[in-house]
Amino acid sequence: MALSLQALHAWLRRRLGEAEVRRGGNGPVNGLALALDPVDLPPALNADAVFLHRANRLGDAFPGLAVLNSHDGFDLALTTGPNLALAMRLGWQDIRPVELERASGLSAGAVARLGQLRCRAER
Repeated sequence: MALSLQALHAWLRRRLGEAEVRRGGNGPVNGLALALDPVDLPPALNADAVFLHRANRLGDAFPGLAVLNSHDGFDLALTTGPNLALAMRLGWQDIRPVELERASGLSAGAVARLGQLRCRAER
């Protein structure tokens, strides 16, 4: 199923809270390559677009392909970030977001007071 670059960008923004189109492509997106960094991908891709976590070293790599990028949103949604569900499962208390000056305005993580840790046999 092909998507327009605009539809893919809109979905990423909804899912990750922020995303940008670093470079437009030449048509619909049938294949999407994913990587943390441009150097993690081979020079030739069987894809119409590339999604990068860190696009700062993109340069002129992957000519003709659309390039989408999300840094802060990726950190928050796809890594631990301020993962409140995990923090509560671990028994953390007084969970507070860590606020840093970020272009996206998104939180950088969370701090909390550790709760009493119990092993499975104690429950």
